Amino acid sequence: TATVLANLLSNAAKYAPGSPVVVRAASAGPTVRICVDDNGPGIPADERNLVLLRGERSTITGAAGTGIGLYSSALAMAEQGGSLRIEGRGGLDGTCVVLSLPAGAIQPVGPLRANAS
Repeated sequence: TATVLANLLSNAAKYAPGSPVVVRAASAGPTVRICVDDNGPGIPADERNLVLLRGERSTITGAAGTGIGLYSSALAMAEQGGSLRIEGRGGLDGTCVVLSLPAGAIQPVGPLRANAS
């Protein structure tokens, strides 16, 4: 899960440079939902499932890449009994990548601290 989050944060920095990135987590019964939200150009609705496939990339990106990051992240979430999906932001630019996991799959590690640099 930590590797997936690191990949999503790296993607936000690469594909939405200068955009604020917000990570939210909430539990709803037996499920934990984590959203990595940015204000970048977003991923068109008709490409959101496509970019989760191996080697596929969004048509609007200008940054270099291989199309492996989201694929491997989605695979890692599935192997943990969870999922990864991409949502829009209700008419706003940007992307919200949502991770859902069974609550027992996430082990608390204490408070996270943002790096000020």
